[in-house]
Amino acid sequence: MERTEAIEHAIPFLVSLGSKLTHSLRDDAIKLLHFRTGVKKSSLSSDLDAALKKTRQTEAQNATGVGSVKSSGLLIYAEGGEFFHTSTEEVGCRIKDKGRYQIYMIGRKNSPMGQYLITCYYRECGAAPEDSKLTEALGTLRARAKVDGISAELCTRIGWKDSSIYVDLANEAGDFVEINAKGWRVSNGKCPVFFRRTPGTQSLPVPVGGGSLRELLRFLNISDPKDGNMILGWLIGVMSRGPYGHLTLRGHRGSAKTTVTRLLKSLIDPHDRTLAELTTDQKSLGIAARNSHILTFDNLSDVSNKQSDWFCRLSTGGGLTARRLYTDDDEIVMKFRRPAILNSIVNLVTRGDLSQRCITITLPPFEGRARLTEAELDEDFQRLHPRLLGALLDAVSMALRNLPNISAADCPRLLDFSLFMDAAAPALGLPSDYFRNALIENQRQSAEIEMDENVIVHVLKHVFDKKISLSGGQKSYELRASATNIWIELSKVAKEILPVSSSSWPNSTIRFSSEFSRIEPQLADQGIRVIRTRGHRGSRLTIITYDPTKLEGENTAERQAA
Repeated sequence: MERTEAIEHAIPFLVSLGSKLTHSLRDDAIKLLHFRTGVKKSSLSSDLDAALKKTRQTEAQNATGVGSVKSSGLLIYAEGGEFFHTSTEEVGCRIKDKGRYQIYMIGRKNSPMGQYLITCYYRECGAAPEDSKLTEALGTLRARAKVDGISAELCTRIGWKDSSIYVDLANEAGDFVEINAKGWRVSNGKCPVFFRRTPGTQSLPVPVGGGSLRELLRFLNISDPKDGNMILGWLIGVMSRGPYGHLTLRGHRGSAKTTVTRLLKSLIDPHDRTLAELTTDQKSLGIAARNSHILTFDNLSDVSNKQSDWFCRLSTGGGLTARRLYTDDDEIVMKFRRPAILNSIVNLVTRGDLSQRCITITLPPFEGRARLTEAELDEDFQRLHPRLLGALLDAVSMALRNLPNISAADCPRLLDFSLFMDAAAPALGLPSDYFRNALIENQRQSAEIEMDENVIVHVLKHVFDKKISLSGGQKSYELRASATNIWIELSKVAKEILPVSSSSWPNSTIRFSSEFSRIEPQLADQGIRVIRTRGHRGSRLTIITYDPTKLEGENTAERQAA
């Protein structure tokens, strides 16, 4: 029998075999692609190749229920994938690719799924698919994810499910770490949570046990052991579900603010874009929060009131909407809750609502001490990175183990963040109430700095001190008037004592009332108490009482007790 005749007789059997192999290899897209490529490059007749392609198209139509033959050749590459949709209307598919599970978000041609389909098609056919076929295939996959896909939430670097925490190592092997109350382990396979990986995401080393988290302090310019404890506690806290406390680093030029910021982020969430600038566009902040777990902002000179509100929402959880590109009324929704590191020479946090959500650390100058080059520092850090990461995971596991037994009594703002750090405190050799007390003191100091730099407080105390000094021994003073009249009276004083160039004084009654209401909770610590009532004719009345001697004694007693 001649070779051609033998091949013709073998074609039905080989087509059947090819169909069965195609079906059995659906769970691994790369193996399936290699099988088809091998068939295409073999010496078999073109009839066999055409028969296999026809079988593939028929199976794709049967599997998806789509009658169009245009996109069926592309849809087969996503077969066996796990489709999902999120609460913010994002859609994607998890596919086993090169032996590991990879998530591809489904969007337009340039989306990860679009690029995946183009790559698979090119490997098999040696050319890019037609745009119409690609667009139709992506539309079908989007619909499948929205209608038939499971509901899931995308996590960036850190994910949570039930009582476990998951860390994406973002390496080629697809490894992730599962942390629970019993310990932690490195796994490879299908992760219980869906991780988003964006361009610039760097891999973490495989963690190892036996290290101490305090080894990290050798890389940081920290002179006060209490500051070192707070930084280590913050690192543990950012592994929780949140809300999160932000870390603000202050220091003069040459205090290694940028280096400390970079190393802290690299320990947990390394990224090509480690340090960013703070823009005036809220959408840019939302995109950064979507792409990283820890946000870092370097060498800031100012945080506006609007940006301060952004960071408050970033801490406790918030979202934003923005117009979708190339549309008039469609919106995209971004939800996020992220910790951030901000460093600056000046005091950035001047508003009480944000200062209560921040841990402020002052870095000392080096003052002639020996310094390592950046290359030497990075080499030493990379060598210890697996041990440091393992020690952090040990502390997080202890937090999960101890958390049910931690009392919430006397906790400061950011209750959940404080409790999680306290639950891990024994891993650092600290008592289980250490971090709540440290946070209370840190927040008190931040409030004092805010009040010292607030122009309304400065003007009020100037007025009160002057009135008391002229009263001949009077220990307190009361200012009783409408909000408008109080603003008028204080504005006259502000013109006298504030610099001519100062623009921080409220230029209207509305702005004054808004700013005064915002700082009112902190005024009591300055000896200023506010009562709002009605006058004898029903008019609104504000009574401001200043009694510094009484409060100074109370504050002194409180600090001594602490």
